[in-house]
Amino acid sequence: MSKLTKSSCQVHMRPLGLDHGSIKTAAEIISLSFASDPLIRWLSHDRSGPGWETLTPTLQQWQEARLREYAVRGIAMEAVAMDDTHKILGSCFLFPPKPLYRWLDPLWWPSYVRVLWDEWWAQPTEPFSSEKVIQLTHVNHSRSNKFSQRIGIMMESHNDFEERIKKKYPPNSLYYLEIAAVRPDTQGMGVGRTIMQWVVQELGGYPCYIECTDKGNVAFYVKYGFELVEEAELVDEEDAMPPTTLFYMIRDSSMLNKIRPVAESVGDELVNLPDFSSIQSPDDLDLLCLQFEAFSEGLPDEEVSQKLMDSFTTIGWQTITGRAGHDTMFKSDILPLCEDSICLKHACLAYQASLDIDTSHLTPLYMQSALSNYLNDLENPSMLCQDVTLATGVLLCSVSINSLYIWSPLLKGLHGVLQARDLLNDPQRPPVANHLLEAVGLLDIPFFTLNRITPSLEIWKSYVQPHKHSGIEQISGIPYSLMNLLANMDSTTIEQDLLQWPGELGDEFAQIHLWEAFRLAGILHSRCLADHEQGRTTPSRVNISTEILRMKVFASIQAIIGIGTFNFRLSLARAILYPLFIAGILAENAQEQQLTRVAFQYIMQKGQEGIEQIIMDIVAKVWKNGKGGNEASKLMIAIEATAELNAEIHLY
Repeated sequence: MSKLTKSSCQVHMRPLGLDHGSIKTAAEIISLSFASDPLIRWLSHDRSGPGWETLTPTLQQWQEARLREYAVRGIAMEAVAMDDTHKILGSCFLFPPKPLYRWLDPLWWPSYVRVLWDEWWAQPTEPFSSEKVIQLTHVNHSRSNKFSQRIGIMMESHNDFEERIKKKYPPNSLYYLEIAAVRPDTQGMGVGRTIMQWVVQELGGYPCYIECTDKGNVAFYVKYGFELVEEAELVDEEDAMPPTTLFYMIRDSSMLNKIRPVAESVGDELVNLPDFSSIQSPDDLDLLCLQFEAFSEGLPDEEVSQKLMDSFTTIGWQTITGRAGHDTMFKSDILPLCEDSICLKHACLAYQASLDIDTSHLTPLYMQSALSNYLNDLENPSMLCQDVTLATGVLLCSVSINSLYIWSPLLKGLHGVLQARDLLNDPQRPPVANHLLEAVGLLDIPFFTLNRITPSLEIWKSYVQPHKHSGIEQISGIPYSLMNLLANMDSTTIEQDLLQWPGELGDEFAQIHLWEAFRLAGILHSRCLADHEQGRTTPSRVNISTEILRMKVFASIQAIIGIGTFNFRLSLARAILYPLFIAGILAENAQEQQLTRVAFQYIMQKGQEGIEQIIMDIVAKVWKNGKGGNEASKLMIAIEATAELNAEIHLY
């Protein structure tokens, strides 16, 4: 285990998990950090007794309860050591100007339930008095004891300043930094600097206020653009304890030119980071990280990791790409990057682990490490210009797809990296970067994903389609000319366009059958979308019935199976998932439904039984609940079934 020293400590920020271990650690850090804080000592009801440094069970329970509430209402982050300990060194809680409405997302519901449990049932004891937390919400109306009176004095000062400062700024524009805490044994090692750099980056041009409770920390916040605007002395006339002071500070971007020389004179310059607001929103990151439990036992040993890596480099990578029928850049140019990137290597290991039910339990371990390092790379300007960062982001999407995690928020980060490198509008992109941009564009096509929670960035239509009109795309194995049409499934001329598609020369018959299945499934899919989207101009339908289109799709799928493609071109054969799903949900008779089941059985014999079985179950649910409905209603049943799983299902 590495030892943290002032010369070696490197730290990165990541969203705080809402599992018990993460909240417990954050609570301990905050208690220790504020143990000798002047305000905490002034508020304490027993100043002669043990302070927060003792971490009593009562204090811990109360601290955890309030942090859980902060985490669901605001942006909760933690500072993590970038060594083999991955030790949590600091915590930060920032409240944005507007509510986050997380209660609308089912992923957050368990956290809200726990907050309500704390508030209405557990009611942990407030450490500043013997009263329950639930009673303190009414402290301004009842000064029943002197301890509650001191809390009331503090809250009156806070509320008064907040009311006045908000009037000076436009509505919904003022952030509030509730807590920034560092483990006492790591102070002076750059942890606080890392936290505040993240805060400054997150604020962008928005103003923010803080209540500094220790005069000795005022200069520290000044270095990061905050200005002391007011001091409030808290006095309890019924108490012999000397008063304490709150130092109200504001960070306003309009003041920065004036404040920056002060920061530089202190000797700890503000880091000039680019604006990453386009790369990822904190709530998107929360959504991603909340899916992975914080494991304390660490990563598997080297022997397990090496075995997985050997499998990935020989077989596993072929399940990601290679449908075009020849070696791709993934093998020749991307795999070698793992040698120097722990982030990409762990993403590869997470992917390989997800391919086998016997190793799938390892996926969250590697995924947590890979995602944490990836988010750190997004904050490092030197990493943004490297292909390994793009490759890692794409692979993290693939891992998430395999494991039925939410994954589409990662596309925003990838789009930001492409923007930072000026790759989007560069017609002379380097080959590897161009390959990765196409991969991002494919993932961003919205029509191939059930229950996608983020809007499409239209990367394919804007940056790939204008330049690619012929040839076969390496990753999907689909001709560019056909993929360009499928990316415009909502076009009013899509049926006619797909019907008139002239085709492309392929290397084997299986490709021709697959392209035909995609083309015809695209027509069926467009009919589902046309019926569903109100207000949209209805595309003119070609003179082919839905039943005939379905049977043609099944005929193409049966041909792929019949010529033995699952035995000699597995990656290509598994691509039937999308047309099989579209034709399957629209199947109306026993024969078509049996064809669907048989085709799914072929996929499940040769691939990931878990995911394909779930998709087959969704199709069966459509058969049961969608009888008599139109195409749109059947697709909607499938989307709703996916939403019930809190998943985004990618279909190719």
